[in-house]
Amino acid sequence: MALKASIAVGTVATLLNGVICGSMFWVSTVTVPTLMDIASRQEDRLTLTVFQAWWPKGRRVMTRLIPITVVANLAASACYRPDRQSRISCNWMNWIGSAMYVASIGLWTVVKMIEGTVTTLAEADPEKEEHEVTDDDEEISHVVERFCQLHHPRLAFAAGAFGLSLYTILASLLTDEWLDLVSKKR
Repeated sequence: MALKASIAVGTVATLLNGVICGSMFWVSTVTVPTLMDIASRQEDRLTLTVFQAWWPKGRRVMTRLIPITVVANLAASACYRPDRQSRISCNWMNWIGSAMYVASIGLWTVVKMIEGTVTTLAEADPEKEEHEVTDDDEEISHVVERFCQLHHPRLAFAAGAFGLSLYTILASLLTDEWLDLVSKKR
């Protein structure tokens, strides 16, 4: 019974890690190039309008999804606790590592991205004629470029979390205990 629960909780954590990884992949491969394309045309009003419509929606999803996923990974870690006499008990640290990767996405966003890029773009007035929005008269296109460059480590964190959890859940499924469980049902 404990093995079934640990695999179920681990599967949920892996699926949530996959959702975050897919989201970050979409941003890196679709949204970032779109923002860069608009910014490279020096269409500041359009750039700001698109960013200001997109960012709050992404923030709303991620500020809910990241904590839920961290908790799911920690719950999976608890199911794979080291006091169990099992070959899969060594995997509990993988779930903690996966939770740390996911938490790093949020931390990276807050520490590296919010102050210098997100706040600047989110608070700029798209209707303003002058589009030098920072204290040092930095142009919108440069702020967007920096935002886009700073986004990619979030994809690396998400891929690390998903890869580690996928490895861990597959390793759990391929243990002798799971094979014994399946063979008993036949």
